[in-house]
Amino acid sequence: MPLPTGKFACRHDIMLLQQVSLSRLVEPHAWILNGEEAAQTRFKYLLPKHEKGESASLRKSGTSEEYSEPDQLLTDIKLRVDDFAENEAVRKDAAKRKLEGVENSGLIMRQLAMAEL
Repeated sequence: MPLPTGKFACRHDIMLLQQVSLSRLVEPHAWILNGEEAAQTRFKYLLPKHEKGESASLRKSGTSEEYSEPDQLLTDIKLRVDDFAENEAVRKDAAKRKLEGVENSGLIMRQLAMAEL
């Protein structure tokens, strides 16, 4: 929950990142598409910041455990996002081959039907 001023504290970031990490959806950040706009905006802010290695600038208060936990969660989420992106081409290729197989089987069925006439 954001602070009364509308800002997120480190503990809020941790809760948000834990939810993303535990969601176990095919696309790691897909669960948030129907979520609150503030949470989605914050997640879209945190991940690129982490990718650039600027997570130190996000630290405002808290313990060192609070600093390392968001970094660990963001690293895990980033790896899952990257894996999803890498496997997306494989999934598209498999779907394309399946569609071609269906089209080829339809062609064979038509040829067999015409041959019987």
